[in-house]
Amino acid sequence: TLLELGVGGILEKIREEQKKTRPAEEQEYLSAMEKAVGAFQSWLYSLAAFYRGKDDPHGHEKRLEAIASRPPSTFWEAVQLVWLVDLALALEERGAMAFGRMDQYLYPFYLKEINSGSMSREMTLELLCHLFAKLEEPLRLNPINNFALAGLKPDGEDGTNELSFLMLEAAARVRSPNHNLTARWHANTPQEFKEACFDLIATGIGFPSIVNDEVLVKGLIDLGYPPEEARNYCFVGCIETYFPGRTAPWADSRFNFLKVLEDTLKEVQDSPPPTFDAFLSLYFQKLRQGIQDHGRWINQLEDYDYNQYNSPFLSALIQDCITRGRDMNAGGAIHPAMHGIGGMGIATVADSLAAIRQAVYEEQVFSLKKLVQILEANFEGYTWEREYLLNRCPKYGNGQRSVDELAKKVAEVFGEATYSLRTTQGGLVLPLLAANVNNIDAGREVGASPDGRLAKTPVSDAASPHFGRDKNGPAGVIDSLSQVDYINSLGGNVVNMKLTLSKDTLEKDKAAFVALITTYFRRGGLQMQFNTTDRETLLAAQKDPESYSTLVVRVSGFSAYFTQLAVEVQNDILARTEHRL
Repeated sequence: TLLELGVGGILEKIREEQKKTRPAEEQEYLSAMEKAVGAFQSWLYSLAAFYRGKDDPHGHEKRLEAIASRPPSTFWEAVQLVWLVDLALALEERGAMAFGRMDQYLYPFYLKEINSGSMSREMTLELLCHLFAKLEEPLRLNPINNFALAGLKPDGEDGTNELSFLMLEAAARVRSPNHNLTARWHANTPQEFKEACFDLIATGIGFPSIVNDEVLVKGLIDLGYPPEEARNYCFVGCIETYFPGRTAPWADSRFNFLKVLEDTLKEVQDSPPPTFDAFLSLYFQKLRQGIQDHGRWINQLEDYDYNQYNSPFLSALIQDCITRGRDMNAGGAIHPAMHGIGGMGIATVADSLAAIRQAVYEEQVFSLKKLVQILEANFEGYTWEREYLLNRCPKYGNGQRSVDELAKKVAEVFGEATYSLRTTQGGLVLPLLAANVNNIDAGREVGASPDGRLAKTPVSDAASPHFGRDKNGPAGVIDSLSQVDYINSLGGNVVNMKLTLSKDTLEKDKAAFVALITTYFRRGGLQMQFNTTDRETLLAAQKDPESYSTLVVRVSGFSAYFTQLAVEVQNDILARTEHRL
């Protein structure tokens, strides 16, 4: 909308709607949008005026005046307008605003100028570098800016283009954690683009994250979205699925799977279920109830938020708020706001359930009541028992079906319960297997667990295996992960893998990396992201943060400067299993 109509065209569209006979409330809101967009236009003119009469070799005055009134006609004008809109949203104190599929919507401008010879590839790259550098400006609220690259176009064709490669190259030059790239792969993604993704990941910067179009697009279609919309998804924040320009902004919350298991164990310790299946059924019953209670809680919060403030500027950029004369949070957007519930600790819970089945019901090493006593003591005086639970019971991430099936079932119950909910606006509530860094706080909420985990320590990270327990290499990890049906994580999914790379074997590692992800996606995997900075470097950064102030690592759905992270988060990254390709 912004690039096709321009600021002047959006104002004209608002004024055309104001001429129609409509309720006073809609006229009032159209007036609010006109004032907001008009204020933005005035701001652009004032920026142009700043350069008037000054030495202006780059033509800023002319460019700013042009985009204040008409649609952009050059690549530079388009990038400038997109950036200033993002800056205006930042001034409204909006954080984690996504740039969406920039390589798609800027590509016509790029192609036109490259074909005419009015702009070079190197100049395009320089402009993208300037944009990425601007994202480092201070005082930006939650400056995680997601850019979705490549993937399917709305018509089903591959969307990989020269800008997709240029954005990877710009990220490698600037090396900021704030340009959070996500690469969309599918069956026809060019091998060259896959290898370019590896080249950037191998620098240690932690992106792009890789997402499977095949699974996500099909899942969105199954939820009822038209195929052309489903293929045009992008991401907001870290990894949250979004339909650009058609959906009200959405929020997400977190839900602790392990806390529900702890409460279940305490409740039944004096009258344990006769079989493991009966115990599992009770756990799932409490899990469903917990999700229902959580849904009521988030709706109470969001009902208050949506009634407290309107968003006329952002609404003017979202379909069909102008035509409907309504705020995006009051029925103006084509799709109402969604909410995502991030399930935390799926691997820790699967490992714990597998341990309960083996130790209590199959081998009868100790009773359920005794297990609860051991956990309440945080394994003090129970060294052998912890050793047994930790090392002799199956662990998720190693291709062991007995525990993989439990993770799959937990995800299914979680997904079904979440999809049954609706937001206060009538939007979908989507399941995520994601934790950000909240797996650390989730661990503080619970005591020791049957998998051998100590009290108050972190639960497993997002959809990943519990750190340190995936001991059968990358193939074992994807064997387990691909057993989960990721229809139950369409709102967002995070799998972190830590890779040890060597300069001597980098070309072989590249081939193995592409094969690993391609195989994982063929088997139904949804998402994966990587840290490639070795343990020795991270430990050195902890000891001497000043010398490593620019070291960027992947945290969860985002990257960050390692030395600026809390020590608990640093240690969580250090604890992840290091795999070799």
